[in-house]
Amino acid sequence: MNNMGITLAQQGELDEAIQHFQRSLELKPNDVSGHTNMANLLLNRGDVDGATKHCASPSKLIRRTRIITTVLHHSAKRGNLAEATGYLRRVVELKPSDAAAANNLAITLAKQGQLDEAAQRFETALRIDPNFAEATRGWRGCSRRRRSQKRRCATIRRR
Repeated sequence: MNNMGITLAQQGELDEAIQHFQRSLELKPNDVSGHTNMANLLLNRGDVDGATKHCASPSKLIRRTRIITTVLHHSAKRGNLAEATGYLRRVVELKPSDAAAANNLAITLAKQGQLDEAAQRFETALRIDPNFAEATRGWRGCSRRRRSQKRRCATIRRR
């Protein structure tokens, strides 16, 4: 069923592919490949919520962090930052060596104004991959925002 779903998706028969993936998951509810394929297909169709549901269990998180971080990046873009942050925390906890996950968590934290933790997560991403340009840019931007925030707070205290 799963292989047929893949074939149908490659042929552009997305509705039929979804039906095959659903049937495959009914038969094998813990099949990581089936959930991964369904998540990718739903994400390509723009159904971020549906894709997220297929990435929720810890066993899938361990094996499929790239898909999950992509799904959650889309969730964050749609404004579901708290949800994205929760899932990304789980990904980072389960795969502490994943620089992309640490960087994505840092980005969602920074967007929520949690600059101290965001800076720590950018630093983690850079310890894992010192050449990670996106993490370097994120850390610099976060550091600037933190300094600016501290200056504003100091000005307010002086008044």
